[in-house]
Amino acid sequence: MPFVVYSIIDNTVCVVDLAHISNELSHKFNTNLEFAEYKNLSALVSFVKKKDTGTTRDEVLCYASIIDAMAAMCPVLPMRFGSVLESYNDVLEYLSRNADAFIRSLALISNKDEYSVKVLFSQSYHEDPVGNTSCNDPQPLPDILNSTNLAREYLSNKYKDYLSDKKKHQYTEQVKSYFMSQALAITDYIDFNKSLSPAFIIDAVLLIDKSKKSKLLDIVVNLRAMFPMHNVMLTGPWPAYNFTKTKI
Repeated sequence: MPFVVYSIIDNTVCVVDLAHISNELSHKFNTNLEFAEYKNLSALVSFVKKKDTGTTRDEVLCYASIIDAMAAMCPVLPMRFGSVLESYNDVLEYLSRNADAFIRSLALISNKDEYSVKVLFSQSYHEDPVGNTSCNDPQPLPDILNSTNLAREYLSNKYKDYLSDKKKHQYTEQVKSYFMSQALAITDYIDFNKSLSPAFIIDAVLLIDKSKKSKLLDIVVNLRAMFPMHNVMLTGPWPAYNFTKTKI
């Protein structure tokens, strides 16, 4: 009888009664949720029937919504979608084997929230995203590439692309360096996601103390003022997915 695992909590720091949490979430999401408890740890789980069909978007969103709702009540160690164990006893075994790691992770994220900061080239700068914002002067082509020969013309175009990419990379590093100088004043926990699109200048996640939310907002305001030609987006708070990496 498989069980979906949503999140893990430290009972000693959760001030809300576990029965109240499970009852409220079960009613809100029309799902039979309960806690599996091992010493000071508890895992929010639900029984799930095996099925042959694939995962739906609604199932993924419901899973994330349950974790978000629980995170509003107490600090949680969020699990990735698809975290399933074969039995209730397996859930208890999972808690037992990883108890020390879970407690360390929960201590790390206690009284903290995760936020996402994204800086993107705007559509109006699509053709020349760096524009005149870079301090580098245009570099002349090497003499060997100044030719009407088709092969050299191809190499010349490739060299121009290289210079353009280099200029863009240098500019991106400048923006990232400015952001880091601001963000490190409020947290040491900053991760940069690998950019999947050339539109991204920064795609970062931060773990900050709840008390420093206003300072993060100030950083975003400063970014928008410093780089008005770009799109600067802040989202959160989220459960600390990126700073726990917990998956069965």
